[in-house]
Amino acid sequence: MKHRLVVIPTYNESLSLPPLLEQIFEKIYGCEILVVDDGSPDSTAAICRSMQDRYPNLHVLERKEKSGIGSAYRAGFAWGLEKGFDEFIEMDDESGQAPAPSKEPRKPKASLKKPMVKKRPAAGASDAE
Repeated sequence: MKHRLVVIPTYNESLSLPPLLEQIFEKIYGCEILVVDDGSPDSTAAICRSMQDRYPNLHVLERKEKSGIGSAYRAGFAWGLEKGFDEFIEMDDESGQAPAPSKEPRKPKASLKKPMVKKRPAAGASDAE
């Protein structure tokens, strides 16, 4: 099984984040979640830490100040690579709502013949074959 990490940048999402985290853990089997908090004054990081007893696969990366969503994703992906994760899911909860369950699986667009997957080469390996 792959080592899967969901990276969620946050800033002032103390109300919307707990239900989102609960739904992710219910719907994405075998995942771990990293919340990258940019110094939220509403205690978002503290609320996430308080959930770690219930969800041991919840991690919190606290940053001192708001540095932007791109920077938060880069920090989260770097943290994940350092910890040995090999599959990443990026998620942002700008809507303030937890995702609604899907009634049926999405079907691929007709123009896609097969899925496209890009893997990074192992350390010291070459992309060329």
